Amino acid sequence: MDRPAEAAVDEQALDRRLREVARGLAASDHETLSDRLETRLLGVLMANQALRVGVFRLVEAYPALRLPQRTLDRIVEELGRPESPALVRWLVRVATLLPGGAWLARWISSALIARTAQQFIAGRDAEDALAVLGDLWEQGTGVIVDALGEKTVTAGESDAYAARVLDLVERLGTASRSWSAQPRQERDHHGPVPRVSVAIKPTACSPKFKPLTRTRGIEDVVRRVRPVLEAAAAHDVFVWIDMEQYEVKDMSHELFRRLAEEVPQADVGLVVQAYLRDSYEDLVDLLAWAEARTDRGGRPIGVRLVKGAYWDHETVVARAHDWPVPVFQQKWASDANYDRCARLMNAHAHAIRPAFASHNLRSLAHAVAHAELLGLPDATVEVEVLHGMAGTLPRALGAQGIRTRVYVPIGELVPGMSYLVRRLLENTSNESFLRQQDVGGADLEQLLDPPPPLEQAHPLPTDLEAEEAAA
Repeated sequence: MDRPAEAAVDEQALDRRLREVARGLAASDHETLSDRLETRLLGVLMANQALRVGVFRLVEAYPALRLPQRTLDRIVEELGRPESPALVRWLVRVATLLPGGAWLARWISSALIARTAQQFIAGRDAEDALAVLGDLWEQGTGVIVDALGEKTVTAGESDAYAARVLDLVERLGTASRSWSAQPRQERDHHGPVPRVSVAIKPTACSPKFKPLTRTRGIEDVVRRVRPVLEAAAAHDVFVWIDMEQYEVKDMSHELFRRLAEEVPQADVGLVVQAYLRDSYEDLVDLLAWAEARTDRGGRPIGVRLVKGAYWDHETVVARAHDWPVPVFQQKWASDANYDRCARLMNAHAHAIRPAFASHNLRSLAHAVAHAELLGLPDATVEVEVLHGMAGTLPRALGAQGIRTRVYVPIGELVPGMSYLVRRLLENTSNESFLRQQDVGGADLEQLLDPPPPLEQAHPLPTDLEAEEAAA
């Protein structure tokens, strides 16, 4: 079997077209007043590292803080530090002195966390979220619905998660039939595309989905997910298998191929994380398998390219065990690898449905421009963004004629807390493309410059090691 390879393009033409696409997206991406207010507030949060860390730790601990006094004690611990802004320290101090201050602190923190969760989480269940999903569709944007829940610890929890996903498939598949026609969203270069998609996290489908119980874990997930895929095929719903922590990465690839072979009538896709050092080689293997599948008459699979959302976890775990760190330690290296993977995916679009998930205008513009220079049909590329983080970017993408989907989580706040913290980390990252431009005032043309060659990432010390050396 031939090794999949990238397709050469004129690099100068690619850079010109990339900048044209990015400028068009930036010009169409007009913030509302509430968007601008959020940007300013996030700017304040970014400016103080102690406040940022304290807020995230408070949010993560919130589900366990049942009593008002415990809530206030944790607020004092996390936000009353000397490094926090003076105004924040003063407000925390006032709360400790006021009669009923603990109750007030509990009420305010509950309201703020609930409001933040509503920004990222569309509803408690399928019925609750239908209005949001329908509105997105009417605006010309498709959806990928994620039933929040990760790493179940009992078989009963896994059964409940699988039942929730099955309910999602049936309800959304039925509801989407009554939505109005959106021709751009409903076809790609391979033909008809389901109106709705559902994402599945393997670790939520079995407490045994981990390396030490690999075989049993995969069998467990297949048993629970096979009926979901059969229902998805019957209701015309696309199913994505999400990629999670590095320790289950190889298992997730094996699981995906097993499911795709056992339910060949289903539309399925797999996520690839560009911040992993071995993601390119994984993508090469996946594309070779996908080409062999289509050569046998099988359905083309979806491949969604993301940067990755577990950077801190992967770095801390690897360093704690003195293992090689699996993620690139320089942000620009993940960007460079994303570009390299995007080129490979576009070059093999005849065997896959390429989807590019990011809020980085340069990364998205590079993928779109590269597909154009290869002469791929306009409907080939799909761009995916996160609900609550994309602002007006979906409308900007639609204005450029780019097929777009929004990744929409649904579920209760407590099961979604880990997701919420990851999104807050990403949304306030100092290296976020959108924040560099909106908060940091960086010049768009400068942000569109290509990252250094990827080869430079390997011999360099990691960012964490450089910080330790300088301390």
